Amino acid sequence: MSSEGATPDPAPVEAAPAEKSEKQLKRESEKRAKKDAETAKKLAKLEARQVRGQPGNAITVGVVPDPPVELEPPSGTRDFYPDEMRLQRWLFDHFRRVGTSCGFEEYDAPVLERQELYKRKAGEEITQQMYCFVDKEDVEVTLRPEMTPSLARMVLGKAQSVMLPLKWFSIPQCWRFETTQRGRKREHYQWNMDIIGCPGVAAEVELLSAVCQFFTNIGIKSSDIGIKVNSRKVMASVLKSMGTRCVAFPKL
Repeated sequence: MSSEGATPDPAPVEAAPAEKSEKQLKRESEKRAKKDAETAKKLAKLEARQVRGQPGNAITVGVVPDPPVELEPPSGTRDFYPDEMRLQRWLFDHFRRVGTSCGFEEYDAPVLERQELYKRKAGEEITQQMYCFVDKEDVEVTLRPEMTPSLARMVLGKAQSVMLPLKWFSIPQCWRFETTQRGRKREHYQWNMDIIGCPGVAAEVELLSAVCQFFTNIGIKSSDIGIKVNSRKVMASVLKSMGTRCVAFPKL
């Protein structure tokens, strides 16, 4: 069939790009602002690393703009330079001073524990919040997310030789793989004080007394901070006095 006089097919018309919604524009703007802030932060830290002595006798430590290794610690962790380390040591010394003055003994445990120790307490889902891996001996291990399971393991390991009650304290470094935010990182230190083998409320009273002594020692007054005690027994007693039947409270 002859193609003479045939009308050529019209060229395809490209669709105009869809306009971005206000939400998308805002998200892109926030991403740009975050990236700019990170760049500015890195530049500021590079400038801060310039160490100088007295005028006329200056010593300068140069830092290349693109170092061969990342100079920041892993996400959610932190470095302790001498200034921060002095403050940490001051705080930890107060922890230890109060602990020993109240008759507690300090203990510690490996930062590396078996995963099963935490799975028995919180289930398999706890592994999503832990720094866990399989070591070269095919053992499932993790950086400890808390100290209580390690304490229980240690006490059970010496169950035949320890005398109750036990009064132990520790200042462990713990790890949790969680979303970082202001004031909450993936590694932290905590002051643990535990009394084991005391059936009454005397243990709670003693722990509260130790906390109050600590605040007093570092200059924090009752006008600065308050302590609230959450007790199910107290709540049950109050509700019972108001006519609520005790059967409404299942046993723990």
